[in-house]
Amino acid sequence: MQELHVPGAGLALIDHGEVIWTKGYGVEDKTTGKPVTPETVFQAASISKSVTAWGVMRLVQEGKLSLDAPVERYLTRWHLPSLRIPTMWMVDSSAM
Repeated sequence: MQELHVPGAGLALIDHGEVIWTKGYGVEDKTTGKPVTPETVFQAASISKSVTAWGVMRLVQEGKLSLDAPVERYLTRWHLPSLRIPTMWMVDSSAM
């Protein structure tokens, strides 16, 4: 962590969907020196994109998801709004 200038990190070990171990390392705030604990909340930020992509591809490998299917097939809690684009926008890009 020191070599990469990471002030703090939290780790969790998950087995079959259950958290079985957690540990905090370093500090969550360099100015106060407050240590990272298993209860420290971190923002997922851009790492969530690669984790999501890995999960999607795993589901594709297991035959539970198709990359060619409309996403609406898999959404259960919310749905994409209908996108109605005026016809003139499709033929005249200056309208954008």
